[in-house]
Amino acid sequence: MPTEPSLILNGPELGTYFDSFHGPGAAPGSLGPWVRVKPNTVYRIQVAAFNADRQAGPRSEILTVDTTPHDPPGLVDSLVDPDPPNDFRLVSMPDYKAPAPALVVSWKPSRLATAYELYANTQTSGTATMDPSRPGLMRGDTLAATVPQPSDPNAVITYSVNNPPQDTPYVLKVRAKRTATVEGIEETKTSPFAPEVRTRTSTASTAA
Repeated sequence: MPTEPSLILNGPELGTYFDSFHGPGAAPGSLGPWVRVKPNTVYRIQVAAFNADRQAGPRSEILTVDTTPHDPPGLVDSLVDPDPPNDFRLVSMPDYKAPAPALVVSWKPSRLATAYELYANTQTSGTATMDPSRPGLMRGDTLAATVPQPSDPNAVITYSVNNPPQDTPYVLKVRAKRTATVEGIEETKTSPFAPEVRTRTSTASTAA
């Protein structure tokens, strides 16, 4: 930071001082400073009041501003689909010697999603065929969960399929869902599925 205020805006009684690197870019003669900011950048801003003797009061809490472009999930073009989930993977298999065995999967958030649909298929015989009544889904695909979009875009989302049957094949797949209200009408768009996870649960006698 500069040692001296780089901009002073005089108010009715006290002056307002800006000591940031972006201070010279502010519009003079206005109490609403205009500064040049860069896209895809996180800015942390504090404000402190100075008296006539240039004695500073306590600084305000930090205001964090992220200039990364994004579209509000509920106020976007209804023609834009969400991106598929990222890095869908198997985290752990169920331990049938444990009190609550679970099959755990995870994935990373995708752009424009408001939620995620996780499907499971445990068909044990026959060839999987498309379900004509549900585009993008196979016969036997069952909605296991709808998981909300986390507030942290860098979060890793996990989901546990609790008490899955033993010695059973599992095909798990996830897609992003986006629900938005456009001109008073609620619309839902879905992404393509992420690459599916295939596994088979063990039995209690063979579980590690």
